[in-house]
Amino acid sequence: MSRRVIVTHDVADFDGFAAAVAATKLYPDATIVLRRTESPGLRSYLALHKDRFGYQRVSELDPKEVTGLVVVDVRRRGRLADFSELLLRNDAGLLPTDVWDHHPASPDDIPAGHARVAQLGAVTTLLVEVLQDRGIAIDEAEATLLALGIHEDTGSLTHDGSTPRDAAALSWLVGQGAHLSTVRRYLRPAMTPEQRDVLREILERQRLVIAGGSAVHVARIELDKMVEGLGPVVSQAAALGRGDALFASFVVAGKKVHVVGRSSTPHVDVGRVLRTVGGGGHAGAGSASIRCREPGAIDDAHARLDDAIAAEPGGVGVRHLMTREVVTVSTDTPLLEVRRMMEEHHISGVVVLKGEQLAGILSHRDIDKAERDGRLHLRVNSCMRRKVHTVDVDAPLTEAITRMSDHGIGRLPVLEGGQLVGLLSRSDLRRRLYEDDGDDR
Repeated sequence: MSRRVIVTHDVADFDGFAAAVAATKLYPDATIVLRRTESPGLRSYLALHKDRFGYQRVSELDPKEVTGLVVVDVRRRGRLADFSELLLRNDAGLLPTDVWDHHPASPDDIPAGHARVAQLGAVTTLLVEVLQDRGIAIDEAEATLLALGIHEDTGSLTHDGSTPRDAAALSWLVGQGAHLSTVRRYLRPAMTPEQRDVLREILERQRLVIAGGSAVHVARIELDKMVEGLGPVVSQAAALGRGDALFASFVVAGKKVHVVGRSSTPHVDVGRVLRTVGGGGHAGAGSASIRCREPGAIDDAHARLDDAIAAEPGGVGVRHLMTREVVTVSTDTPLLEVRRMMEEHHISGVVVLKGEQLAGILSHRDIDKAERDGRLHLRVNSCMRRKVHTVDVDAPLTEAITRMSDHGIGRLPVLEGGQLVGLLSRSDLRRRLYEDDGDDR
């Protein structure tokens, strides 16, 4: 019996399966064919929804019966190994093939007669837009699944690859009856004891690597056997950490390395890093599985991963964002003079030096309090704050943000070799984060 099939990548996730279901609305004659396994979250979902969203396994597929191929959420040949016979027919121009994807191009991409590719947070968004344009109706169950696909791959619109189009698609799906309580249930499943153990190990074993101005944590975990659902565990570890990106490498029984990456900054592209070790993904999330049969293969895989992380641009750090022309005063400067300087330079704090050494910091609040107490005739050392939190010139911005947040302060003197070289204020960080032109230094 001739037919068209819809396929997605290995270890199908919500975005891949949701896109496949959406594709059945555009290709009514097509059947979804999944590979041997899927993510734990999707497996839990399918346990209740298999009869609602039908699919077959690749083991049930007779490639000779296939007359058309639709590929969603992937176009790299290496992630479609179970469909090699179909891909060879496609290469020869003997099998009409459509591709729907949101990943960057790679040399491994399969040719396609029709390709719809857009840099979106989720490929499901691309198909939802077509459903809207064509006026194709969906029911509440379909809307909920499609919303799950977009939420999962965009981190509920928090990943840097998320776009206004993803948000608009989610809005439309809610209007079509998507059940948000069901979305929450499957996006935040309870962790198993094994997953909790892995989470603890990641948090305990991670080491910091500075890539440009970004803080990247790398963890190497030894496992006796594979633990299911490592993606959500790494996502949770990244959320609990204070870095810009996390790459967790799991060495399974000394024979395989499975890497999962998550990034919250556009300056560390997870997909780009993991493609160097045979994996893939997009800017915010991805994975790679590396079989290590030869001696030294595990160390080689980690060396390639480290080199790829180090090669990331990493964005700007403290050195690039700090103010180099710092207004300083000495410990014996009169407070009246300091207030005049603050008004003249439109700043809200000054750094205090004793000779060439950092001695303290003084804010306009300290000046205001001294005025209320009738102490403006005194000198700086009478009310300066001697405990000063500083940051190194080569530190990533996340470290500076963390220190400001933890200590409730608005400025950090920047040191290089123990010497003052600049000042980083909350307004410097705001301008970077929000393009804010205000100034409250």
